[in-house]
Amino acid sequence: MPSRTSNSALAGLPADRAVFVHDAANERRMQGEQFFSQDRAATVFKT
Repeated sequence: MPSRTSNSALAGLPADRAVFVHDAANERRMQGEQFFSQDRAATVFKT
C-alpha cells in the first residue's frame, strides 16, 4: 500500500486566495520494486 508523509507546512492568505505549501514524501511498491519520491506541493484555493 502506498504511503505519503507531509511536513514543513506553510499557509498564506494573499488577497482572495489561500495558499498551502508543504513537503511531501511518497513510498510505493510496484511489481516487487520499491519507489521513493520527494517533492514540494502547493495547493491554491480561491476564496
